[in-house]
Amino acid sequence: MTEEINLVVEALKYRNEEKFSVIPVKVDKTPAIASWKEFQEHLPTEEEIRKMFARPDVAGIAVITGKISGIVALDCEAAADLSTLKEMPRTRTVSSGGGGKHFYFRYPANQIIPARQRLMPAMDLQSDGRYIILPPSMHQSGIRYEWDFENSIEEFAEMPEWLKKIAGQVQGTSGAQDWKQNAGGVAEGERNTSMARWIGKLLSRFPESEWERFVWPLAVGMNNLNRPPLREVEVRSVYESLRKKESTKRTPTNFMPISVPELLKTVSGGVAWVVEKLFPVGGVNVISGHPGSFKTWVLLHVALKVARGELVFGQFPSKKTKVLIVDEENRVELIRPRLEMLGASSADDGIFISSLANFKIDDRPSMEKLTAFVERHQIGLVIFDSFVRVHSKDENVAREIAEVFEGFKSLAKAGIAVIITHHHRKQARTGKHGMSQSLRGSSDILAAVDTHLAVEYDKEENTLTFFQTKMRVAEAHNPFTVDISSDATSMHLGFTGEADMKKLKADEAQEAILVLFAERPILSREDIIYELQSDGIGKTAIGKALKSLASARTLSVEMGAKGKKTYTLNEEIETQE
Repeated sequence: MTEEINLVVEALKYRNEEKFSVIPVKVDKTPAIASWKEFQEHLPTEEEIRKMFARPDVAGIAVITGKISGIVALDCEAAADLSTLKEMPRTRTVSSGGGGKHFYFRYPANQIIPARQRLMPAMDLQSDGRYIILPPSMHQSGIRYEWDFENSIEEFAEMPEWLKKIAGQVQGTSGAQDWKQNAGGVAEGERNTSMARWIGKLLSRFPESEWERFVWPLAVGMNNLNRPPLREVEVRSVYESLRKKESTKRTPTNFMPISVPELLKTVSGGVAWVVEKLFPVGGVNVISGHPGSFKTWVLLHVALKVARGELVFGQFPSKKTKVLIVDEENRVELIRPRLEMLGASSADDGIFISSLANFKIDDRPSMEKLTAFVERHQIGLVIFDSFVRVHSKDENVAREIAEVFEGFKSLAKAGIAVIITHHHRKQARTGKHGMSQSLRGSSDILAAVDTHLAVEYDKEENTLTFFQTKMRVAEAHNPFTVDISSDATSMHLGFTGEADMKKLKADEAQEAILVLFAERPILSREDIIYELQSDGIGKTAIGKALKSLASARTLSVEMGAKGKKTYTLNEEIETQE
């Protein structure tokens, strides 16, 4: 029987016996508290530890490195070449849950040891202002961090001189004072230059994923030492300008034109499909819908069928390939029963799932890990659920959306199919024409994808209707319906045929009319026709929809001068939200 571990007790031991400043972390190694800045200056009290570690999302303990805890740690990932660490003294060492090693050293007296990212390949130096995970924390792999007493010693060794030299330590108190002065403690006339110099240096030392988390707070702190400080908006302007330059330097261009003869030799004319008529090989595809439209169920169904090489919805042939699901919406505790209901078994070893791992498509380290995994396991389809959860940009800003899609397109260029789920606007119009403009955020999202499949759930019929509003590589498929058959232990999604176009057009017109009334309380017939015809809804369909809504007393009709009709939404009828 495995001994139960009490993280509160372990954290108190570190605090009282080692004099470590400890904080709780989640399973993804991010802090489980809103701010840990104060614990960089003083140890948490026993009461604070009990309170912090009582949170349900706490999975581990971290020690704030540097002078506050009296330690520096060389953080080596599993990929690090430890043979390059010449003359490494034996010291207290941790085996991380991810296969790496953490070498701990005493923090040198009368010196300042700056934290360093990528001190050497796959190695970071954790010092002032940083933290590192302690045993017996749980890693995402399910393996706990452990003290490696078999290959190390129980004491913290002195930090070797060669490591100090690489880290670029600052000697003595005068060095510390120089650092403060250079890092922001300057008078008017020198502030902008000083801030630009040090922000630039910090950006160059940190990975992009940690710029907002570490570099920006450091920039604010350095500015506070100025006499007087710059306005924060000015500091942010300097930071943003340098951030863009540094990001551009890290992203090499891929400009390499080819001639028409080369193109004809190397590119075949046919379309290769992961799922025939729905998702092409090397395509960036999006499935969108309102909450509750079974998007995640559809993704899991597609994943199972593609991994087996079976018909999707019992209708569309698929190419058998391995599948990776990056789910930043759902816990594994929710994913597992859904897969079981869809018929998954232990034989489905062609599907891999990453759940709530804080993956970001616009984060270089995240993409490096994903790309390596895809190559190692020969993944042919990568599914992201959902778009809003897998990036850190503003989805309403076209320029930022373009940056996000660079990650998706890099996978597509490697011949991998990508499927992304996305949400509809709250008042999105239904039907093929409305669905094409329903995606939440910038219109550049629709422009960037190769296919768009919008889904609508009919609660009364218990069916899904799919609208292929965009298909870049072939003719778009007509709208089709899928029946949902389920009981307590199973669920089946089955193709029932092409959708009834007359009914769809009527429903589309009615829904579009009701959306208009959510924006304006009174509308004339001419106003309604003018608004909806621009969305491709015909005048006849609009007329029939108005007549149907009036007969159902959803709308009230008033006859004005020269037979002009004005419509009002009845108060007891709620508009679509």
